[in-house]
Amino acid sequence: MIVTALHQHDAPVIDIDAQNLLSAVGLKDELFQVEWHDRTLTLVAREVSACMELATSVTHYGLSEVEVKQIASNRRVALEDGSVSFGRGS
Repeated sequence: MIVTALHQHDAPVIDIDAQNLLSAVGLKDELFQVEWHDRTLTLVAREVSACMELATSVTHYGLSEVEVKQIASNRRVALEDGSVSFGRGS
């Protein structure tokens, strides 16, 4: 098994307290599939624990930079005064 991590702003919402409230009024699995989520967390925790026996120290890492052209940005926002903001909204 491989375990990876991403930073996605459009990832599913996992709020067990909110889901419990929704379930109480008949909206089971409205935000996410609770049993699948719980099963997945159990499997990931087991695999991460098992792989710790194979862990080694990081000895090297690399960095690089490259000029990127012709790529659109979803962070460009036109403001009311006509100026453009490149700030983060999340």
